[in-house]
Amino acid sequence: AGINKTIYLLNFVYYFVLLIWYKEFGDQYVGLWGPVVRLILFNPNYIQDVLKTKYMYYSKTSLLTGLLSPIIGTENLLLSNVSTHSRARKMINPAFHSSNLISMIDIMTEETSKLLNEWIEKINNSNNKIILEMNREFSGLTLDIISNCAFGTGIINEYEAKEVIYDTFSVIIDMFINRLMNLVGVLPIIKYLPLRSKQIMA
Repeated sequence: AGINKTIYLLNFVYYFVLLIWYKEFGDQYVGLWGPVVRLILFNPNYIQDVLKTKYMYYSKTSLLTGLLSPIIGTENLLLSNVSTHSRARKMINPAFHSSNLISMIDIMTEETSKLLNEWIEKINNSNNKIILEMNREFSGLTLDIISNCAFGTGIINEYEAKEVIYDTFSVIIDMFINRLMNLVGVLPIIKYLPLRSKQIMA
C-alpha cells in the first residue's frame, strides 16, 4: 500500500510539473522523461492530429509498447499497427455514429438516475452521512451504460460481477502505473534487480 501511495504521489508531481512547464513554454514543447526526449502537446488540435486525423503517420513508440504490451498485448486500438488499427476503427465507427449516440441518451439518463437514487437511499439509511469511492462508483456507472447500450438492459446487473470487472481493471492500471513510474520501459535492467515490487514491475 505504501509503495502504491508513493507511486501515485510521484505521478501527481510529474503531471503537476508538466502544467508548470505548460505555463512557461506554451502548449507544445520538448521535454525529458528519464533519458527519453518527448514532445509534449497540450493543444487539442495537435492532439487530434496525432490520435485521430493523421494517426497513420505516427508510429507507436518503443517506450509505450514496452510499458503496456506485457499488460494488454499489442492487438488493440492503443498499440496495434496502422493496418490493424484502421480495420478496427472501421468496425467500431458505425456504433458511434451521431444518430446512434443520440439514441443512447435515454440509457445514460436512466442509469445515472439509478445511481443517484442508490446514493440517496444510502444517505437516508445512514443518518445523512456516507463515504463513497467515486472512482468505483463512476466506473460502475460507465460499465452499466456501455453494457446496456451494447448488449441490452440487464446484462450486467449483479453487484459482484461489476466488482470483479472493476477490480481487474484496477489491478491492470496499478501495474501500468508501477511500470511507468519505476521506469521499467525506459531502463529494462530495473526488472532484474532484487526489488520488492519486481513481480509487478516486470
